[in-house]
Amino acid sequence: MENKTPDEIEKEMMEHEQLHDDEINENINKESTRKIKTVAEIEQEIREKEAAKLAEESHDVTEKHQPEVTKLKKSAKDNFLKKILFVAIAVIIVAIAGLKIYQKYKAPPKEETDKTIKTKEATVNKRNNLGQEVDPFRTEEPEQPPVEDRGNDNPFASSGTGTAPQTAPVAFSRALAVTAEGGQAGSNTRTRKEEKAFGTVSSESSPTQTKDEAGNDSESEVTAVKRIPYNPDLYIPENTPISCALTRRFVSDVAGKLQCVLTDDVYSASKKTRLLDKGSTASLVYKTGMLNHGQARVFVMATKIRTQQPPFMDIPLVDTDAAGELGEAGVDGWIDTHFKDRFLGAAMLGMIPDIANAATDNVASTDRNTDYTQNSREAFAELAKTAFENSVNIPPTIYKNQGEIITLITGRDIDFSKVYTLKYRGK
Repeated sequence: MENKTPDEIEKEMMEHEQLHDDEINENINKESTRKIKTVAEIEQEIREKEAAKLAEESHDVTEKHQPEVTKLKKSAKDNFLKKILFVAIAVIIVAIAGLKIYQKYKAPPKEETDKTIKTKEATVNKRNNLGQEVDPFRTEEPEQPPVEDRGNDNPFASSGTGTAPQTAPVAFSRALAVTAEGGQAGSNTRTRKEEKAFGTVSSESSPTQTKDEAGNDSESEVTAVKRIPYNPDLYIPENTPISCALTRRFVSDVAGKLQCVLTDDVYSASKKTRLLDKGSTASLVYKTGMLNHGQARVFVMATKIRTQQPPFMDIPLVDTDAAGELGEAGVDGWIDTHFKDRFLGAAMLGMIPDIANAATDNVASTDRNTDYTQNSREAFAELAKTAFENSVNIPPTIYKNQGEIITLITGRDIDFSKVYTLKYRGK
């Protein structure tokens, strides 16, 4: 082994470092020259790899993850279910048919009962002794008056033949053979002659009845049509709706008076003259005891209308009732049925005997044959019954707030001809 000088060793080390640096620079240049892939390219490569894996393992995956139950043929399963359903329907039909046949043979025959009923009805309406009092063939010879010698009055005597005229042949009369009403031997049967006689009597008596009926009808007829005695420009006709707003709150518990204000002008029958201005007040009256359980409307009557502009008038209203906004009879509102007042107190009193009975059963006692609370429980039960009888008949209450609209329906024609006069107003 040669001994190297420090200079040689230093030179070799520098060469070695130079070679190492050259390799590093070369690797850096290679890496810099290498193309950097984008995110899309990387994602595309991953998708291609995954697709290749799925293509290779597709047949194995279906066999591994598919349950054994699904390997059955669906057609065979459906056929099996269809067969079961068909058999069930057939069994139901056979059972229903068998039940009907059983009921038919087990039930008593209805035809016989119907026949018996019909025969009974026939026996009731059966006619007896038909034609016993009537000679339909007219075989009986009419009674002939005694023969008297009248000389030449006999036309057959002059001819020299003494023979009597021949009788007419026997003819059947259906009207005489059939009686009007059938019955038993003692029933009220009438012949055709009696029916004719009865018909003539009834026909004679019928004109008097028709006359009486005509007289009554003539009396009950409405009077003839007449003209309206009022000027159509100066009267408000009957059944005219007048819109009105309440000025006070309405509670149906206590009778009292109400007031409302007309919200619209009221015109005459011809719709040409304004007879009542809006703002006029109407007086209403309400009486208690008119609202029952299950009813939702009360009867309120209007007595008069007072105008608030000159000429100041009091207009009496006759048979004028208050109605709803659409003209329905009666006044409605919010209803309080007083359910708690009617049932809660009685229910609480009725529970006291049950609580006392339960308490006595739970408490130990030396003498279980003696009930010390019987009198108290009976007293509370009677008290609950009395309280329920007194509270169950509490009538409902209707509340209607001020400002709500009602309708007044006029009961008579209101004539203003004595208050207003019309004047011609030229164009």
